[in-house]
Amino acid sequence: MNASAIALDSIDKLIEQYRYFLVDQFGVLHNGFTPYQDAANALRSVRAAGGRVIIISNSGKRAAANVDRMHQLGFGDDCFDQLVSSGEVAWQLLNNEIIGQRFNTGVNCYFLSNNNDRGAVEGLAVTEVTDISRAELILLTGQHLDDAGLQSLYEKLQVALKCNVPCICT
Repeated sequence: MNASAIALDSIDKLIEQYRYFLVDQFGVLHNGFTPYQDAANALRSVRAAGGRVIIISNSGKRAAANVDRMHQLGFGDDCFDQLVSSGEVAWQLLNNEIIGQRFNTGVNCYFLSNNNDRGAVEGLAVTEVTDISRAELILLTGQHLDDAGLQSLYEKLQVALKCNVPCICT
């Protein structure tokens, strides 16, 4: 199949051909701070024509946090049917499949996040540890570090690597 890009000046042609729209969040609908012009209206057009819009994101945050962000940026519930984030998928897998099968309930978990965001670990049957040498699992949702902090994190992760501690990055 030879795929080639086509230029569109309206979403109408796509609405005629497709019923389901998977739309990435960052870089497509907004830049993290500001919605792109007419992005919300395009989503509303899809839904008004009977289409379904699922926002997808590789955000390490859970779905509800991403929905809140979308709302703050002016994308109301009338713009999309559902939002799926990698953070939500990871949480659901940990909560429903991995803990209890691969890891015992209460597994020692070393948790790394941006700005101490607790959403990815809340409600999970894990025991958080602050000493990485006690970790049986690392849950990584993000980390913004300067060079000194990056070196410190690297050293901590080397301890876990030597012990073959698995890391799940949301």
